[in-house]
Amino acid sequence: MHFAPWYRREDYALIRELMEDGETLPLDFNEWEKNAESERTAAKREGVNILPVFLDADEFFTFCQEKKISPNRTTAAAFAGSRGAASYSLGHGASRYYRRNFVRGGSLSMHDLGMLTR
Repeated sequence: MHFAPWYRREDYALIRELMEDGETLPLDFNEWEKNAESERTAAKREGVNILPVFLDADEFFTFCQEKKISPNRTTAAAFAGSRGAASYSLGHGASRYYRRNFVRGGSLSMHDLGMLTR
């Protein structure tokens, strides 16, 4: 199971602006979303299931400041991977996780999960 950072339309411009390597993301959210979905489809053809983990901009950037780490795409991927793995290991299972966090657009909070290594 692989997890990927997923952005909401309303947060995309802010995330792109605040990430140190935000210029590497497409300017337009629709283009980013199209690319992300294409990557998921390609991975699925290869037998790899990628589950989106929505990143809350405030939560992610607060986390980066508290841990004194750079807000960039690598950090976002690690953050999403930690959150996704913790949720999945807590017994949510892939389909329940997917419904809660992708289809319904929910967000896992670090408080609820009580995780993320130092």
